[in-house]
Amino acid sequence: VEHRIGPKEVLLPDEWPVQRVDELLSDGSDGKPLRGGPPGGKIHKKDRVEGGYKLYTQEVITKRDINYGDEYLSEESFKKLKAAEPKPGDILITRAGTVGESIVFPEDAARGIIDSALMRLRIDESICDPHFVSLLIDESYLVEFQIRAMSQSGVVRNLNNGIIKQLQIPVPPLKEQQRVVEMVSKFSDKIEQERQYKKSLQELKRGLMQDLLTGKVRVNTD
Repeated sequence: VEHRIGPKEVLLPDEWPVQRVDELLSDGSDGKPLRGGPPGGKIHKKDRVEGGYKLYTQEVITKRDINYGDEYLSEESFKKLKAAEPKPGDILITRAGTVGESIVFPEDAARGIIDSALMRLRIDESICDPHFVSLLIDESYLVEFQIRAMSQSGVVRNLNNGIIKQLQIPVPPLKEQQRVVEMVSKFSDKIEQERQYKKSLQELKRGLMQDLLTGKVRVNTD
């Protein structure tokens, strides 16, 4: 069945309805389901401490490392900004600089708040698996062309709540969403293994070149 998603017609299975993100949000009983981090001006130098509540920046997404960064906030500052605290299962999205990359906030992550370059999306998990929605935002052209269409001149400089709410996404049955996530995860793990293998070969090559070019290892010319 063809569905109009943003400016395009897309062929999808019959049992995959298309819904706007604002139809998939949680009920908001545990805080606003969609919000950005506090403006930078609300976080002062005096609020930063050596260890405390983590300040999550966009690098945790672009580097795919939830533990990246060493910026922390005092307990007093955290309490003031607690509305911007991500919870496990929340989808974190880069909204400025590198735009539209996404991860799901994991269960074992340290408590903290997101900064102004991130937004938090909290969806109704009885309808959608957050990992499935995160994959769509992070990887799918279905979301990318909508964001570009809603941005001035097609140049994406930042995301806002209005753009995210209007995004239309396919919503397969929940079990099928979870199966898609599982399959993509396996491919991602394989890609990472190959990337690490390539890195080890490159290091081996550099070491061999150093040995050959300095005469530490001699070439037999006989």
